Amino acid sequence: MLKLASSRMRTPPIPAISEEFKGSHETTTHSAREYVRGDDHSNTIEGFFSIVKRGGNGIYHAVSKEHLHRYLAEFEFRYNHRRLDDGPRTVSTIKASEGKWLTYNQREHLCLRNIKTKH
Repeated sequence: MLKLASSRMRTPPIPAISEEFKGSHETTTHSAREYVRGDDHSNTIEGFFSIVKRGGNGIYHAVSKEHLHRYLAEFEFRYNHRRLDDGPRTVSTIKASEGKWLTYNQREHLCLRNIKTKH
């Protein structure tokens, strides 16, 4: 749970969040046909979840719990770079991979570890 005082959270009314969350927490009540109040809305996160859901169903078909964080990181990157053309997005991808090398031996070790844990 985020506990930064500078964080902003926008949700439907959920009392448990209001009690635990230390930042700004505003709500809109969709059941009362209230979707926006000032700049408070949940459209951004709903759009992101829509992209994740379509990707999970359309690209990967199945997502394991073990690798969920990797799938979410990919979709976070896609969402954050959605307004870039292919060239700048590719450059950004290459820059983000700097210093993050996976050697053949590391890959083999990971594959063997996964095989041992599955059986």
